[in-house]
Amino acid sequence: MARLKTKGAPPLSELFPRWRGNTPLSRLHSTRLALSPLLSVRRYPYLIPLHGTSYPSMSDLCVPTHTLTLCVAHYWRGRSSDGQRLPLHWAIFLISNATVQSLRASSSGRDAAEQLDHWGTCYQAIGNIDTFAYSRTEYECMEILANAYRGCLALGNIDPDRSAEAEALMQQVVVHRGREDWNCQSWVLAAVDKLMANGLLPPHISSDRIRSGLEEVLRKWKS
Repeated sequence: MARLKTKGAPPLSELFPRWRGNTPLSRLHSTRLALSPLLSVRRYPYLIPLHGTSYPSMSDLCVPTHTLTLCVAHYWRGRSSDGQRLPLHWAIFLISNATVQSLRASSSGRDAAEQLDHWGTCYQAIGNIDTFAYSRTEYECMEILANAYRGCLALGNIDPDRSAEAEALMQQVVVHRGREDWNCQSWVLAAVDKLMANGLLPPHISSDRIRSGLEEVLRKWKS
C-alpha cells in the first residue's frame, strides 16, 4: 500500500496530532500531501511519493474565485468507551477555490469529498484542555484528513482585501485552558462572533444555526 515518506523535516503530527508517519496514503487524500504545488513545494518539500504511486487530478468543481469563502469544517473524533460520540473537531477555513456546487459535493459524503481539494488557510484551536493554542496554517486542504472529515458549513464570503483584518480578529480570540466548558468549537463560535461584529460576516449567523447546520451535514453524510 502506498505511503508517504518524510525526509529531514518535522513530522506532520505537529499540525495533525492524530496523523502518524506510517499512515497508509489511502487514509489521507492522495493529492493533499504529495503532489500539491502549494503544499509540497512551498510548505512540505520533504513529502515524497513512493515509486509507482499514482494520483488523481483535482476536481473541475473547485475553481479559483474572486472572494474567499469562510467555512466551518468538522472532523470525526470517534466515540468514548461507553459509546458516546465525542465532540467533533471544528476549524475555520478561508477557501480560495470554493463554489456552491463544490462545497455541496464535499459535504455529501466520503466518496465525493475524496475527489475534491478545497485550498485555503485554516484557523483553529488545537490541543486539549491543558494545552489549547491558536493555530493558523496556510496552503491547507479542508478535506486532508480523509477518514475524519465530515463536511462543512459555508457562512459567507470575505473580500481578499479584508482577509488580513479577518485574520487579526481571529488571532484576538481568547484561548482558554483548564476549562471543561471550552474547546475548539467554543473558539470557532467566538471567532465567528468577532467577524460578524466587524461586518465581515452576515449578522444573522448564530451559534445555534452553526450547530444545527453542522448536525444536518453530519446526518446526511455518506461514509
